[in-house]
Amino acid sequence: MKKGLLWLLIITIVLVLLAAFALWQKARHFEARLVHATDVSEYVLEHLADVNNLQYFDDPFFEQANVTQIKQFIANECMWTSRYGKFVDFFRGAHTQLGSSKEGEKSPWSGASEQLLMIYEYNLGCGELRFILSFHRFDELAFTGIYIEPQSVQSPWIVSPQKQLKYGGGEAYFPSGK
Repeated sequence: MKKGLLWLLIITIVLVLLAAFALWQKARHFEARLVHATDVSEYVLEHLADVNNLQYFDDPFFEQANVTQIKQFIANECMWTSRYGKFVDFFRGAHTQLGSSKEGEKSPWSGASEQLLMIYEYNLGCGELRFILSFHRFDELAFTGIYIEPQSVQSPWIVSPQKQLKYGGGEAYFPSGK
């Protein structure tokens, strides 16, 4: 009887240790994806007003005409180099409905196992804007979208609202078609 309880205790301890190790590995891998997403986000935002720099804006996730239009708007209307703002929050979860594929087309996000949103807010010459950069995990993490909305819109993806910039109201201006 005592020998059976001892083996049960040993098996339980081994299972608990294996579960703890698996959770630690998962957290470590997520942290690496978060660092990668932060690096890409900061690069994309730093070069957002540079119309000629299209690094990370690859097909099938981006239509080059739309990217160029957004970049021209930011460069010409928003005084990007004089921006005031910061990283606000990130959101991790299943695929959200930010953006959409063209009707009848297969979504380029199909097959993604999770989505990571990096959220930044900036006060600009064209308004107080929130930039949401979307990443999807396939085999690797891929930059799949950038969405712009006024800071006055309550975002369901901001987990910690106290991190948001204090905005003074006002409406943001968007490129034609938005």
